Amino acid sequence: MNNKTPEAFLIEVCDHNIAWALNKGFEWFTTAFLPTLKNAGATMTEEHHELLSDCWYVAGDIYDMIGAPNRAIDAYQQSIAFDDSNAAAYRELANMYYNIGKYEQALVFINQSIEIDPDDSEALENMNSIALEVNDPSEPLFAADDVNWIIQERLANMQFDKVIAELKGSDDIYLLQRLACAYGGLGDEEAYLSTWKTITEMQEDFELDYSDWFFMPSDILDGKEIWVMLKSAIQHIQPSVFFHDESLEEDYPQLTAKERKSLIIDYNILAADNKVNELKMLKSKYPKWEVLKEY
Repeated sequence: MNNKTPEAFLIEVCDHNIAWALNKGFEWFTTAFLPTLKNAGATMTEEHHELLSDCWYVAGDIYDMIGAPNRAIDAYQQSIAFDDSNAAAYRELANMYYNIGKYEQALVFINQSIEIDPDDSEALENMNSIALEVNDPSEPLFAADDVNWIIQERLANMQFDKVIAELKGSDDIYLLQRLACAYGGLGDEEAYLSTWKTITEMQEDFELDYSDWFFMPSDILDGKEIWVMLKSAIQHIQPSVFFHDESLEEDYPQLTAKERKSLIIDYNILAADNKVNELKMLKSKYPKWEVLKEY
């Protein structure tokens, strides 16, 4: 935690956006953020409950973005337990129940959200969608027999050995990505890279999602091998979630998603090799790019 107090650490988390927290990854989430949050919940006084509520909301958003709505529900409920006036937590709780097809529960929570904040246009829009499903329910985003959902919840619950046992030997590219996530969660970097080598050598199109980045071990993210693999398969990476670089996106909005993707890959390869001259040349083209400031 860089010697920060628990309060200062949690304030820092809430001061950043969700992309920042996702970029910090699984190791940070489980060894720094969640332990601090849980310990703070047992020791901090009532004056800190709004902060704790906001932080559990962040946890809920992370679980939501890695495709684990059940774990997200638990986190949003914790958020409400610390601050029952947190309208956004009720709204997102409603969204999670909506996504898993529990429309009547979703309606209860979206109404509570609107009661607290009647001007929340997002909640009002969500209420209309939920009400339609209550009257004429359709297949939810996450169905009970959805194997992919089951896997995501297992990853979120750190049941990595179970995921590995089920997916090892698969020739499905999406399932291999989930297998890599499980190896990443265990910190098995050799198996993680080996799985990604298989994925990128398949010469098939694939999408990257938040889980792919979240469960990537930090040493691998900071290394060279994964970026070389991604560069070799760049023509097969479909429009999808790519490692977020806020500075590059905000300061160079004219770049296409594909161009940003290529630049991020090139930067990480050069940085891993400490190619200072090449990085300086890159900085001359993109002087506002935050990661290049030191060159």
